[in-house]
Amino acid sequence: MSGQGLRNQAGFTLMELLAASALLALVMAMLGGALTASLRAVDAIGEEAATARQAEAALRRLTDDLACACPDAALPFRATAGDLQRLEDGQADGLVFASLRHLRLDPADAYQGPALIA
Repeated sequence: MSGQGLRNQAGFTLMELLAASALLALVMAMLGGALTASLRAVDAIGEEAATARQAEAALRRLTDDLACACPDAALPFRATAGDLQRLEDGQADGLVFASLRHLRLDPADAYQGPALIA
């Protein structure tokens, strides 16, 4: 085969193949970065959704308990402020009350009746 015969054949040069490979590698790296970022966002949204579900369940339970609150001399309704139990300014961060929503029905318990919610 002479040099003339090789030049007339169709094909790509080494430089064209290297340029195409480099371009492909760049595109793949960009797609990989975008995929990684979207997976991180999905994980973050999942964690936030789990936290929101827990908060919603706690609020629903508290709403149910307050709706079923009952006055009971053994379990008075009172507000508390942290570990110091001071309420001079009229603000509190805790609440203790009896509720009929979650009755204690265990026969082994000495007390049968409203549950203390604290």
